[in-house]
Amino acid sequence: MVERRPNFLAEEDVRIEEIPFSCSLWASGFSVNIHSNIPELQTNLFSKLIDFRNVIPGLEVKSDISPHEQSLCILRHDKTGLYYDPEAPKAYLFGNTADFIDGQGIAWISYWLMERQKQENSLFTLHSSALTLNGRGVLLLGHSGAGKTSIMLNLCQKYRATIVSNDLTVVHHNVSNDQLSLVDGTKEIRLRLASVEKDFPTFRYLFPETKTSSWETKIVVLPEDIGLRSEIGRPELHSIFEVHLDSKATDGLSIYQEEQIPIRYRLYEDMSRIIIGSAISVFDSEQKFLGYMPSLDSEEIHGKRIACIEQMVDRVGITSISGGSINEIAEAIYDLTVN
Repeated sequence: MVERRPNFLAEEDVRIEEIPFSCSLWASGFSVNIHSNIPELQTNLFSKLIDFRNVIPGLEVKSDISPHEQSLCILRHDKTGLYYDPEAPKAYLFGNTADFIDGQGIAWISYWLMERQKQENSLFTLHSSALTLNGRGVLLLGHSGAGKTSIMLNLCQKYRATIVSNDLTVVHHNVSNDQLSLVDGTKEIRLRLASVEKDFPTFRYLFPETKTSSWETKIVVLPEDIGLRSEIGRPELHSIFEVHLDSKATDGLSIYQEEQIPIRYRLYEDMSRIIIGSAISVFDSEQKFLGYMPSLDSEEIHGKRIACIEQMVDRVGITSISGGSINEIAEAIYDLTVN
């Protein structure tokens, strides 16, 4: 097969197929091979990409070529752009060294390419927190600021829960037995001083003295930094909760089964955002968009998402828990999962 290339490279003396291999990026068992003809990038790429381990679920950087077909080529060029050839399948990133040296463009494009591979194999990334209670997997859904992290920390402190993920979780739907499992996730925990002073005073020592407001003061830690445990297995998903913590604790505790269509819509939107390119953007050194990221979706992958959502909603069930205090919500989650 003759490899296609962007029009502005058609007459350039660039043999794309001979671009040196740099490293491979892996996440949840899938990977992208990185190639570059920029010497300065080759020298620093490995260490720069390592920095994204805590924001891309399960990210690993390896020196060996991976067996997967997806690859990303980074080329020095006087024009800036992003081009994807689905038949190769390969992505090309063009620009000057300063556009790529921080690694963000390479990391996010690789994440986008790996999400296609994952969804082809019924693994889906969700904006959520996840943990285990007595070995049973629990998924916490909710909008940003709904209190997912605070509730998870409360469950860890009071019921010795182990952390699977915070912010992004990879869920696997095994179509042979219709079992759902928690595969991987980001582990970084962002603590806000205002929340710590209110609900987790034992973590106050982690914050330096500052003159900024407690709401604006934030730090990032890993579970082990604050005496918590990370889950190392792939627990079966037992319970799913849509949570919303009433920060003023004025509303009474409310528990009910989620309505069918709204929750299906939210899950579908969440599962689709990375693969269709709406949740990932890459920028050059002047903070301008590097290029267009097309959708990598397909009808077949759409069907796999639907099958996973139906399993989550119809078989496992999604319980909404809102209002009340953080202790009341955590106790309800524990009782509904373990008892």
